[in-house]
Amino acid sequence: MPKKQYDIITCHPAKHHFYEQAHAISQKYDIRFLTSVFINPIWLKLIKPFSKKIYQFLSKKSHSKLASKYVITHPATELEIMRKKLRKQNYNYYEGNRKFEHWVIKNFMPPKVFIGVDTACGYIFSQWKNKSFLILDLVIALPQYRNKVYQAAIDENPNLKPKDFHFSTEPELSIYKQEIELADLILCGSEFVKSSCLDYGIPESRLKVIEYGVDLDLFNPTPNLQKNGKFKMAFVGNFSVRKGSILIEQLMKNLENYGDIELHVFGKADKASKAKFGSNTFFHGFIPQQELKEKLELCDMMVFPTYFEGSAYAVYQSMSLSLPVITTPNCGSVVDESCGIIIPVNNIHALEEAVMRLYADKELRLELGKNAHVKAQNYSWENYGEKIRQVIATALEKHPEKLV
Repeated sequence: MPKKQYDIITCHPAKHHFYEQAHAISQKYDIRFLTSVFINPIWLKLIKPFSKKIYQFLSKKSHSKLASKYVITHPATELEIMRKKLRKQNYNYYEGNRKFEHWVIKNFMPPKVFIGVDTACGYIFSQWKNKSFLILDLVIALPQYRNKVYQAAIDENPNLKPKDFHFSTEPELSIYKQEIELADLILCGSEFVKSSCLDYGIPESRLKVIEYGVDLDLFNPTPNLQKNGKFKMAFVGNFSVRKGSILIEQLMKNLENYGDIELHVFGKADKASKAKFGSNTFFHGFIPQQELKEKLELCDMMVFPTYFEGSAYAVYQSMSLSLPVITTPNCGSVVDESCGIIIPVNNIHALEEAVMRLYADKELRLELGKNAHVKAQNYSWENYGEKIRQVIATALEKHPEKLV
């Protein structure tokens, strides 16, 4: 069977922002988005009235505006993950990514431009080098830099131990090394991601920052919304050490005498983590985006003392809903002192001080929240699309020697 030829290929075994990226590029170019599973939006509309649960599950593998004709799927990787999870077996995601990459090489000719995601494009890069213009899309800062951040946190706080953090080891470090060296251009989702690349020694000329977007139609504040009088803090995302869970745990212990302060966690949290919190903390798990919007806007602020990020969607969503954000310089977002409070990494005292400042000053909360909403309007997926299309146009115009 002959290999298929397309001008532009983007590739992600799972999801992330690549659905939005593929839709944006398809507005102007002949593209194919290669992924594991994609559900036609038409099917979702038919399923929704009959089963909300199935609809919610499948909606994670769909995009309302991305036409199915631009998507080619290879579900073997995801089915293997599901099979091993059901059997309670360990699964090596790097191994799965390699299998996905081999499928790509086996079935497709080198395109004019190829965009791959970190940890899932090194083999493709090695096969298509000097045949395609290769773009590495970093969804998180480099793991080499993460190790530095974690070690600095341990050096600063004797109560922290190496086992508290997930240090990057081989093969992850070598995978990133290969991808970085082979890429013609590296997309960075934030200035923080770019900083990690500069720290690694990558020339700035090979780096391009394009911040992610937010669905401004969905994450739009409800006019005259009434809150119940409690001071509610929100955390959105995987409740993990990397995102500051150990700091939030200490924060809530310090605030346990404040009966009107609550923490609402939206995202995955294991039983051990949940057990460490009292009755003033509520774990909602992962919920559909519409429900997240409705619950999130009932909160007063977002707390996100992360150690290490790429460009967290949740921060943009919170800003769009007029929530001030307490976070760190490593957040990888566009929060500044006009719309939130920036605290040092790994500093529980600064975190508690910032929370109490917003708790005590409603006018400040409202002012920062208003500014956050205004700033978030600059980060729509439409704006992201314009920027990514310009990257493609530049690649096609300035690098013809690397194109088939």
